[in-house]
Amino acid sequence: MAAALHRRDVLKLGAFALATATVPARAAAPAASTRLLLRYRTNAESLARLIPPGLAPGADPLVDVEIEWFEPQKADILAPKPYGIALFSVAVEHEGTPGRLLVAAYASNDRARLVGREAEGMPVKDALVEVASGEQIAAKITRRGETLFALESGFIVDEPAEAPETPPYLAPVFTLDPDWRGDVVRPGAALWKIEASTAERTLEASQPKAELLYASPGDPLVELPIEETVGCWALMGEPSPAPAPEKIADLDSKAFNAWAPLRFDRPVDRERFWTPAGWREQTTAFRFTDAEIERYHSRKEIRFEPLEIVEIDAMISREAHEALVPPICRTAGRPMIKMLGLRVGGGDLSPVPYSEAWLFAFTITANRMAWYAVSHIVGEGGDLTFGRDVFGYPSKSGAPDIVVTPVDFSMSVKRMGREVAFADGPFHGFSTGTSLAQLPMVSLRARAGGKGAELVYQMWTFQGRRNRVDPAAFQMAFAADPAPGLEQRPDPWYELGSTQPAMLSVMENAVMQRTPGEVVAELPQFEEFYRERCDGVLPWEARPAKLAQPTMLARPAGASS
Repeated sequence: MAAALHRRDVLKLGAFALATATVPARAAAPAASTRLLLRYRTNAESLARLIPPGLAPGADPLVDVEIEWFEPQKADILAPKPYGIALFSVAVEHEGTPGRLLVAAYASNDRARLVGREAEGMPVKDALVEVASGEQIAAKITRRGETLFALESGFIVDEPAEAPETPPYLAPVFTLDPDWRGDVVRPGAALWKIEASTAERTLEASQPKAELLYASPGDPLVELPIEETVGCWALMGEPSPAPAPEKIADLDSKAFNAWAPLRFDRPVDRERFWTPAGWREQTTAFRFTDAEIERYHSRKEIRFEPLEIVEIDAMISREAHEALVPPICRTAGRPMIKMLGLRVGGGDLSPVPYSEAWLFAFTITANRMAWYAVSHIVGEGGDLTFGRDVFGYPSKSGAPDIVVTPVDFSMSVKRMGREVAFADGPFHGFSTGTSLAQLPMVSLRARAGGKGAELVYQMWTFQGRRNRVDPAAFQMAFAADPAPGLEQRPDPWYELGSTQPAMLSVMENAVMQRTPGEVVAELPQFEEFYRERCDGVLPWEARPAKLAQPTMLARPAGASS
């Protein structure tokens, strides 16, 4: 795949330019971008199966695949490296008006994913979206090690082409109830319209070759087979302004209980996504069957097994502790934090192993002792959308590394090339045998568009073979250095200041259960406590010309009740 841009500046574009999407306009730094639109016809019967209530299939069974690649002019905390965005939509009608239902979207950038999901209503998930361009363009989408889609175009014809019609996107916007034993979807489901902007120039990309490569109910793009290519276009120049997304209809939330897979990954069982009976010939994986809904309701827990768990409790200053948590969360004179490192071998949220690191602060919330989730760094393959949208986990992509040997452990938390935190130490004496522990967790969940927030409580339990860590040889550090090539320091755990370890534990061959959650409090004034979870800029805010250094210390010292 050619990397150079060398044919009369073909696809060497300016900033903020996906031909239809508002995601990059909020998300991206000024950047050169490559934009491509593929349109094809699919099987009409397959397409009709994945149309949710309130919409009807379009007159022509069309699928649009729009891919954009951004190369920031200057790397920063919101765009530390080049990244891509991909949108898959199908032709539908709403009350007789044409539209395009977003059935899948992917982004290889945290900011683009958060803007897409939390501000624009799009079902954006994490994936590696790659584009190489020159006289020809090649694109590829990879998720959890599997290539979902690949596209290669022929030569770009450097003559104006007729621009394809691009009706507005339509996106059912809803979230799931943290207590899955009742309705799957929470009240408040709505249909959002996202208007398409137009490009200054449209060029035809000849002889496109596209493939849907991975047959999985977790990313069921193969349900939309390519039967006939309609066209492929390179979209040039600055797009026309598009209005903000608009809610155009309320939806029956109960009717959308079956349609959770339109926005979220399917649950996982024994390293495989739940697969509906009759998939792909008779059923669609974009919705739950009645049997799957019953199975979803009947789950007692979200389970992870096997695990290696590093748990570190430490005392910090009262001032830093009070500044970490919203006023509704009382600090109760116990200025304690908890670091939790998990190496997940299997579980209900991902079919592949991964690692994650957590930072909590002790609180009393709604008259319950709980650990408030301050930070959550997720390694490749882990969940970045379900936990954040449903339980309020402060999930971001990163590179935590948890290593447990027979004699010691180490835990390194990295993001954007910067080591956020580090801890290690040898074991002391013999294993204490199987131990049981509980972790009552509370976290901050924002509503779509920033229309308020709430605190969600959830009980975690875990058990495993516990090793004692030698406190005399234990060490822990929080780095304050900037990320390589960036001015800012993402994930400023160093703001905790000096720490005094209070409890050290490492578990092997462990199991974790997370039980149904519960909304325990409304939090109308939440923005300053949500900002660091978004690297300093809220998803529904415009990108500022100059980025401020994110801070976790959002609450004035001495403000505890």
